Amino acid sequence: MLRIFPSRAALEHAIAADGRDALVADGFVTFQSLVDQLVGGARVAAGNIAGRMLVRAVLTRGPERYRRLASDPLAVRAMHGALLELRMCGVTAEVAARGKTEPALVDLLAVLAAYEDGLASQQLLDDSDKQRDAVLAVARGDLPPALASICAIRVEGEGDLFGSRLDLLAAFAARGVHVHVRLPFDAERRADFAWSEATLSMMEGRWQSNVRDGGRALDGHLQALEIIHDPRSCVASVRVQHVPEPAEEARRIAATVVEWLYAGIPANAIAVVTPDADGLGELLVRALERFDVPVRPRRGESIARVHRVAALLGALQLPAFDFRREELLDAWSALGEPVVFDDARIAISEVAREVRASGARSRSIRSYREALVSIAMGRRESAFSDKHARRANAIADALDAFIRRFATLPHSAPLIEHVRAVQRLIEGLQA
Repeated sequence: MLRIFPSRAALEHAIAADGRDALVADGFVTFQSLVDQLVGGARVAAGNIAGRMLVRAVLTRGPERYRRLASDPLAVRAMHGALLELRMCGVTAEVAARGKTEPALVDLLAVLAAYEDGLASQQLLDDSDKQRDAVLAVARGDLPPALASICAIRVEGEGDLFGSRLDLLAAFAARGVHVHVRLPFDAERRADFAWSEATLSMMEGRWQSNVRDGGRALDGHLQALEIIHDPRSCVASVRVQHVPEPAEEARRIAATVVEWLYAGIPANAIAVVTPDADGLGELLVRALERFDVPVRPRRGESIARVHRVAALLGALQLPAFDFRREELLDAWSALGEPVVFDDARIAISEVAREVRASGARSRSIRSYREALVSIAMGRRESAFSDKHARRANAIADALDAFIRRFATLPHSAPLIEHVRAVQRLIEGLQA
């Protein structure tokens, strides 16, 4: 588990309380150290000093109302912090230019644009750039070895989860990492924990969360609120419905898809994911077809569900069962060649009836030829006994040829030999 703390002091306190040496406490990080692990590339991270020097240069050449601030170190520091906070919340000069800007903010956005141009020209990263690059790295899966195997993240006592910090947690959650956030809060001192309440509101609106009172006192007064995100959490809204059985679930999903289509949502923007293609997936396809909605499955039909393939898979088991009668007749009806006698074809149903009437049950107990010919010769119509015998032999010839195809499959051989034998068998059936 990766544990994220709001400050270095909190991290060191947790390590000391945990009783482990700092060298092995690699699961203890702050957001800043986590971002530093994730960010790489050609651009150099600008520290506070370099960032403030850039801000002072921008103010010196900036709008008149801001030039006088360039000589005040505290004002430069405050402006640098304000610009960082804006960019961390996703407010950039490019984004602001897309909308209507208040006159009072025109000069500030000009300073912001000059600051961003200065970073780009010097190939520098400030904290907001690093955080955005970190989010992108997690979304792409470009994780360092130390972070590649984490399955859970626990944020301890952090009440300032906005902008890229929230996006970073969302990126981990989207990759299946369990995200657990503990927010400090005291109901009797709401004003002191306004950031925690704002963070809670932000996270409730963004994810479907399970929020509960943790019941653990922090510093004697604080209580912990837990926000637990399922590994399947994402930024899309989630709606949960209770349905009695799969067919009804498929019908409701199909009705929802139809509503979306009538609402103008493009068909290529709709994807429905089911846990399997043969169960709920098949029911859903049928439900959509009843609504006259064309469906394009992203996974083809299971090969084992194709009738002739299923029959072939069953026929491959015939040698192991000594070509038992019923299994043989099932395979024959699907794969066998028609029996021709006196320039006429004998129907498969008639072949099955005569084989059953012969009493033969498998190849070894009594051969099918012997049983068929014996019952034909025993018929009383002596004038037709020869014809009956020839008919029985014709059926026996066809059955023997069909049996030989499967009897020649190797019982003990390398896999490639089995594959080649089955390939020859299929080619023979198609001939």
